[in-house]
Amino acid sequence: MLYLASEGGKGFAKRIAAIKLENNILYENMADNLQLLPVQVDFHGVDDVNAVISLIQEQDFSLIVVDTLAMTMGAGSENDGADMGQYIKNIMLLKSIFNCHVMIIHHSGKDRGKGARGHSSLRAAMDTEIEVKADGLMRFATAHKQRDLENGKKVAFSLMGVQLGFDEDGDPITSCVVKPEELSSYSSHDKRRPKGDAQIALQALEDALFKDGHKIYDAENYPQNRNVVNVNRWQDSYMLMRVGSTAQESSIKRGFRRHVKKLEEQDFIRSYDDNVWLVHD
Repeated sequence: MLYLASEGGKGFAKRIAAIKLENNILYENMADNLQLLPVQVDFHGVDDVNAVISLIQEQDFSLIVVDTLAMTMGAGSENDGADMGQYIKNIMLLKSIFNCHVMIIHHSGKDRGKGARGHSSLRAAMDTEIEVKADGLMRFATAHKQRDLENGKKVAFSLMGVQLGFDEDGDPITSCVVKPEELSSYSSHDKRRPKGDAQIALQALEDALFKDGHKIYDAENYPQNRNVVNVNRWQDSYMLMRVGSTAQESSIKRGFRRHVKKLEEQDFIRSYDDNVWLVHD
């Protein structure tokens, strides 16, 4: 594996030291199979990608990790179609030359429900999209897109702190390692149930799915074992359930949009292209 640590590369050595202390078997296997390149590269142009290829062209890799998209975009813009197109072209060049997977670490926007930042061509080009979210001390990795497999798979893990030593001032030097967790024991869906109007919104979705739900046979973007419904049909159902409310219609609709966002953040629902489905029955 080649890891291009363009963001936080200086701290990467501490992560490796923590793995050596906590999981020596993994460390020994990793020592012979991990090549770290802790430099900032510019994949918006062609010079750096060609330089990386020249540097490692005699080696075999199963995976190349690019960490992160923002720190390897150079002078380009994530939101510009031409810039993102050139970036994707360079990623595809790495994939083709080394015949391996390429994983890009990227950030979501301010509205997590809309997914990763940047131009839509990025998501169109990717085969797999995995979102990592924190819920207290727990982290959850969920597959939101799988080009050739069923999406929606989810795993849980936590980060365990590791003390590596002390600096010259006597302060502890720390890092962390990943600790796998049982998903069933930490389901955010089981820990809390929406209340008030959010609970009404969830009931309205269940009613809309019962009346108008249908499957969309697009395994790349939708679960194949669940019905989906258009968000407008869900809103209609919600408005019917709020008949008699003293609040103005515009206020109820604004509240509905807040509930949609909150329910998605809490892993009760998922959405794509104005269609919505329940994560859990």
